[in-house]
Amino acid sequence: MIGFMRGRTIGLGAALAIPSLALAQSFAPRGSQIFEVASVKPTPPNTKGTGVRPAMGGKRYVGSGIPLRSYLYVAYQVRPEQIAGGPNWVDNELYDLNAEADQPTSIENLHIMLQNILTDRFKLQFHFEKKEMQAYTLTVDKNGPKNLTAHPNPSAGEIVLDQSTGPGLNKWHAHCASMDFFTWRLSQTVPDPIINQTKLEGCFDFDLNFVR
Repeated sequence: MIGFMRGRTIGLGAALAIPSLALAQSFAPRGSQIFEVASVKPTPPNTKGTGVRPAMGGKRYVGSGIPLRSYLYVAYQVRPEQIAGGPNWVDNELYDLNAEADQPTSIENLHIMLQNILTDRFKLQFHFEKKEMQAYTLTVDKNGPKNLTAHPNPSAGEIVLDQSTGPGLNKWHAHCASMDFFTWRLSQTVPDPIINQTKLEGCFDFDLNFVR
């Protein structure tokens, strides 16, 4: 179970369920990496939130005006429904985040740092449960990848979304995005989780246009 604790208030337990066949791909690997400096504060009243994302340069993660549950599903790269239950404040109270590492690093390492800062500041305790779920798999074509070259020195990436061209048309521009990160972002566009089985290492730049 997940026990939410903040100050002296102990929250209700909640199950964090993940696809049993996708354990490694569904969660960013947990480790000891931490941000050099980090600030997590309640969002000022009447402030319009901008979400949470890695900043260009590979050193920072920033968030504005979003609840703890949203930070958690970003940090652990799962879908929102895979983090179940919890007290009302987990969804209703909004927070700003500004965290910076001591040097540029990968998106996977930044997610570990994000996990650790959330665990520390909100005094979280986790229990992971396996659950059978339908899922898609992302694989490489039998002829192998084409026109895809990994960065020689990966740093944290991001995927910029542009949906301004019309209903249903999605335009994505990715900068140094790992396949795990891309798979997680893509899973937000379909009803079931997506599992990365490409075995492609490193991070990539690419443009993707699709209709859904």
